[in-house]
Amino acid sequence: MTAPFSGEDRQKQYEKRAKRRAIRQLHDAVQKNNILLVKELLNPDLDVNFHYNGQTALQIAVTSGYKVSTLDCPNIPDCS
Repeated sequence: MTAPFSGEDRQKQYEKRAKRRAIRQLHDAVQKNNILLVKELLNPDLDVNFHYNGQTALQIAVTSGYKVSTLDCPNIPDCS
């Protein structure tokens, strides 16, 4: 018999699901080459190196053949 989740455990599980949901949204936006949505989803708390379904968002972009232009990210040095 397992003990029910404590309030702290439930909060951790909720946070974990929220992070996975954000990563899934980022991966979907990358797969669709939706640069505006990718920009909107990016924030300092998002782990862009997180593997979801065995890939990172960058790996999805590269394998899909997408290229980033300096117009898409003018504030990031060496973006292209």
